[in-house]
Amino acid sequence: MNSIELIRLALDLPNNWEVKNVKFLGDDSRSLHITTRYTRKDKFINENGSEIEICNFVDRSFRYKNLFQLTCYIHCSVPQVLDENDTVKQVKTPWSHQ
Repeated sequence: MNSIELIRLALDLPNNWEVKNVKFLGDDSRSLHITTRYTRKDKFINENGSEIEICNFVDRSFRYKNLFQLTCYIHCSVPQVLDENDTVKQVKTPWSHQ
C-alpha cells in the first residue's frame, strides 16, 4: 500500500474524491500536506445521491485533525453549485463533518 492509498483510507473519501499528492513540509517535516480533488467536472453528487450541476471551483486549504502525530492540511479545489434560489454555494467536503 502506498502513501496515497493510506491517506485515502484515513480520510475515508467517497468514490468521486481522490488524493492527488502527499507532501511532508516544514523545517522538521512535521506537517503533512494533502492535495485532493473532486474527480467530476460537470456534476456534484450530494449526500442523498442527487446530482447538481457544478458552476465553479474554488481553491481552499483546511486545517485537518492530526494524522500520524503530524499537523495535517488538506488543499483542494472545492466545487461550487447553484442552490434552488440560484445562490452559489460551496459543497460540503467529505472531511468537514468528521
